[in-house]
Amino acid sequence: MLALALALSLQLHAEPPIEVPQGVTLRWSAPEGCPTPEELRRGVEALLGGALDAPGRAAIEIDGRVARDAERWALTLRIANDSGARVRELPGTGCEELTDVAVVLIAVAIDPESTLPPPAPPEGEPLEGEPAPAPIAPPDATTPREPTTRPTTVAPRLGAAIGVHAALGFGALPRIAGGLGLDAALLRRRLRVELGGTFWLPRDTATDEPAPGAVRLWHLDARACGVPGWRRVELPLCGGVQAGAMAGRAQGVLRPRSARLPWLALEAGAGVVVLPSPRAGLRLDVRGAIPLVRPGFAIDGQQVHRARAAAVVATFGVELRLP
Repeated sequence: MLALALALSLQLHAEPPIEVPQGVTLRWSAPEGCPTPEELRRGVEALLGGALDAPGRAAIEIDGRVARDAERWALTLRIANDSGARVRELPGTGCEELTDVAVVLIAVAIDPESTLPPPAPPEGEPLEGEPAPAPIAPPDATTPREPTTRPTTVAPRLGAAIGVHAALGFGALPRIAGGLGLDAALLRRRLRVELGGTFWLPRDTATDEPAPGAVRLWHLDARACGVPGWRRVELPLCGGVQAGAMAGRAQGVLRPRSARLPWLALEAGAGVVVLPSPRAGLRLDVRGAIPLVRPGFAIDGQQVHRARAAAVVATFGVELRLP
């Protein structure tokens, strides 16, 4: 019913009769990142229950285009047969939504008995000198049909992203520490799975007794995120795990020694991604981490540093979306 209501709101323009090649001719164009012509074709064939070039298809020529103007999207669909052509225009909020509508309209135009009835033409007489658009003849009613399962949407695309970030943290290392890192992610609509890593710059211990020391940390991250959002703003809500190593080294002693301990922590956080363009964005995250082990270091039996029971990290970076 939703697709029918949308179809009834379309603007209809009639064109004079034209000569149309035999069979189904389907052409589709859309901005980068939208469903491809192959995905559109698969969606239409799923509704029809068979290939577009199956024997017995009526002669029909279909040209579809999704375009974007500032924040507005629009679908233009031209459907022509030997009796004339119809041009339909529909605004929308995104290319995937308009592609789903186009799939239904194209399937109904090719076979009016598929899934939904064809949208009714607007009331009123055609303009003078222009023929009224003729409906496309349905297939022979005596032809048996095999029952099929007909999905009504095109499968969402899987995307990817890479990014770099600067980090500022407190709790794992002495005092406030800075770091740099890399991230990679797989994207699927409102979900993302991330792998990343951060290297923290060495920090001097908070005490020089019995001797000064320096502590450094690195860790790899794996996290899963739900991503609510609106237009060009995304709000990833993530949870995951950190695994790496913390190292400490005594300084100002005759025989300085180093020690290395494992770092393992659970993390959770929230962020915001602002996308000035579909291919690049700015990202800010705030995360908390709970160490499952709290590494610490001692010099001559006296503790000079131990990770706190909880740590907090803020990161800021740039993210690039891959096609």
